[in-house]
Amino acid sequence: MYRETYLNDQKKLGQARSYAASLLSGIDVYRLENVEQRRQETHYLIEQLLSVTSQDYSHSLLSEPQVSSKLAETLHYATSLGMSQLALCLTDSVTQACDALGPHHPDTLASRNSLAGTYRDAGRLDKAIALYEQALEDSIRVLGLDHPSALTSRFSLAGAYRASGRLDEAVTLYEQVFSGRSRVLGPDHRSTVTARDDLADTYWEAGRFDEAITLKRQILADAMRVMGPDSSGASVARLSLAATYRDAGRLDESITLHQENLDEVSRALGLDHPETLALRHRLAGVYRDAGRLDEAIPLFEQNLTDFTRLAGPDHPETLASRATLAGVYRDAGRLNEAIPLFEQNLDDVARTLGLDHPETLASRHSLAGVYRDAGRLDEAIPLFEQNLTDFIRILGPDRPDTFTSRSTLAGAYRDAGRLDEAIPLFEQNLEDRTRTLGPAHPVTLTSRNNLAGAYRAAGRIEVAEKLFEAP
Repeated sequence: MYRETYLNDQKKLGQARSYAASLLSGIDVYRLENVEQRRQETHYLIEQLLSVTSQDYSHSLLSEPQVSSKLAETLHYATSLGMSQLALCLTDSVTQACDALGPHHPDTLASRNSLAGTYRDAGRLDKAIALYEQALEDSIRVLGLDHPSALTSRFSLAGAYRASGRLDEAVTLYEQVFSGRSRVLGPDHRSTVTARDDLADTYWEAGRFDEAITLKRQILADAMRVMGPDSSGASVARLSLAATYRDAGRLDESITLHQENLDEVSRALGLDHPETLALRHRLAGVYRDAGRLDEAIPLFEQNLTDFTRLAGPDHPETLASRATLAGVYRDAGRLNEAIPLFEQNLDDVARTLGLDHPETLASRHSLAGVYRDAGRLDEAIPLFEQNLTDFIRILGPDRPDTFTSRSTLAGAYRDAGRLDEAIPLFEQNLEDRTRTLGPAHPVTLTSRNNLAGAYRAAGRIEVAEKLFEAP
């Protein structure tokens, strides 16, 4: 960097500015293959830009196009490399560059947009949205409504609205971007396709399934036309449409697409490919959701066989597959087949992950539940008791999982006719739910009704009626 001694010599000052600008603009982070090297180079860039910002005599560098454009690039580098918090140190640099260049300069718009992206990545959506809104307003005023940069600004703001849950506003902007890019860039341009994808997904998130399905059908048709029916792009599009059909309650159409996807992928990749197993699991899941358990079970059984053969009996995918099959057996009323699988899963999960692992507690809860469903309360209750003890020890007494575990154990005591043991647990749960959630919370009301029911079963009618009358 140039020094203050250059300030009285305009020629040397100009040379120093030119050299410094060239030095900064010549740094290309993406030429480095190693991620850690990219992070180090980005860190160096941030330090240099902060040095320029902090010294009065170097402020004029920020008016150099090479430096102002590098500022926007550095913010982008840092955000993409997970360095958003560090990049926010450049906020003053962006302000000074905008002051030096003026509000309408392209680099001002780019820097402000990049800074907004950094705020968004750092989780500060309110700051990001304010910057994106300003950037969009300025882009439209300076460049025009359909300029690619203005469309990009609108797209970025839509994404921030979407991330903050403001879906109606996001949809409006995505619709504008999709229309504008289709008109300016053409329907098959990558940026247009991206806008359509995001619009379809936002329709889905907003529960506007009919509009989402219309776009996702178009996306699938284009993927099959451009990339072929066996392509990964077509598979992803088909899967997305199938999921939207499922969420819209159109299960028969979802099943048809899931079956097509399974057929295409298994033919292209083979029966033992992980993607084939994942798609078989999804198809089985939709059959289950449709109540077609007789068709779901053979698929879940095949997956368990394949995971055990390919990954081994202790692999997490094998354990998850066994738990899923056990659950479907239970749902189908085939408890004698469900129980051995739940028992085996508890043994294997406890052995491989440890007694205190959340998956172990979940497996013990599932086994206890199926014992209860089979009327084997003497076997269910010790497992529920162990889970409650472990939840209190591991998570603490005031965690939702602890409350749920206590309520489940209380219910098992009640079902076994052990009301003297059930009632104190129901009482404690009501007290804890009231304290942590408030008296009018739906879960608190459920806890009150559970306690009142136990009182009535124990013949304590007056005490129960007082609880039922409580607000």
